[in-house]
Amino acid sequence: MKNARGMVCVMLLGILVAGGCATQGQKCDRLHPKKKDFAVAVVKLCNANGLGSLKVWVCVTPQPDVYNAWIDMTPVVYMSSGLLNEFADQDVVMPIVAHELSHYALQHIEKRAGASFGVTMLFTVAGVFIPGAGLGNLLVNPLVTNAYGRDQELDADKNAVKMLKNAGVENAVDVYCTALTVIIRKAGSDAKKWDLFAGHPPLEDRIKYVRSTE
Repeated sequence: MKNARGMVCVMLLGILVAGGCATQGQKCDRLHPKKKDFAVAVVKLCNANGLGSLKVWVCVTPQPDVYNAWIDMTPVVYMSSGLLNEFADQDVVMPIVAHELSHYALQHIEKRAGASFGVTMLFTVAGVFIPGAGLGNLLVNPLVTNAYGRDQELDADKNAVKMLKNAGVENAVDVYCTALTVIIRKAGSDAKKWDLFAGHPPLEDRIKYVRSTE
């Protein structure tokens, strides 16, 4: 992105690692033995992708039985200890981080929140004229935001491959698809094609989409 997020990455590993206190309510394990590998991946990807002026924090969440990663608007990149313990190799960590940074770079968090707010306001106004109409938000809002989120996941997958290529990762498409496959299968979290409430597309669709952009 050609804005203030660009320039040269000057982040130090020491300030990248979120402390042991809660970060937006999430406890972080600052003593995790593999947190440096996590931080190194963040720095390398930021350096290569014009996110250098951004102060990105990392947080290893003490969740040994969880295999997940996410990012917030701070931005803090979160990775569960279960995921980092199982897949500390950079061939897996780098794609995970690239995917989460893509969500931030593409402003997905703000856009999804905006879509949710818009649906809520629509039903709030409808409720003024039609008693009980506001209750429809409870059903429609998740359908709309999750459908929107599935498109965002595909965009983040595509952008993550671009980030990996910029960072000098060879065979970036294969590396990314392999990482995506092993993580989702380990977590047992693959979405079903018929699940309208799923926030992610099925693994097969994601891999097909990434490979179609080569």
